[in-house]
Amino acid sequence: MKTREVLMLGAAAVALAACDSGDITLSPTTVDNSTSGGGAAPAPNNPCAAYTEAGQTFSGQVDANGNCFYSATFVSDTKPITVSSITFPNFGGLHIFADSLYIGEDVNATAAAAGKRIPQEGEGTRLNIEAGNTMVFQAADSYVRIARGSQIF
Repeated sequence: MKTREVLMLGAAAVALAACDSGDITLSPTTVDNSTSGGGAAPAPNNPCAAYTEAGQTFSGQVDANGNCFYSATFVSDTKPITVSSITFPNFGGLHIFADSLYIGEDVNATAAAAGKRIPQEGEGTRLNIEAGNTMVFQAADSYVRIARGSQIF
């Protein structure tokens, strides 16, 4: 019954938002996810997501169109993002990925059988995608993988 109530509240919110009450204007803000302590820091006005791992900072790069581009050195199947948290800020442009977006460490059956601990709920990476973002993947077969134990907000 609670699911029905949530859906009804959602529909009511959409209906209210559609009323003739004027335009809704959002003011995106830039979130600086960089940390000090080794590695090359992102450019001062770089609105792209960034994280620091093993003393090295990885960040998206602003392309000629003002979008954030994330190469395979930022994230790939062999280099998933495993830091505690990463945020993709809404800066008004696109977040473009050369590869799929891999969040958290994937522990397969072979590794688990060998004794590797499988992360439990909330123990992995926290992926924050600010409202209004558009995430684009260059390859048609790309996807977002959230490993067991990680969370998406």
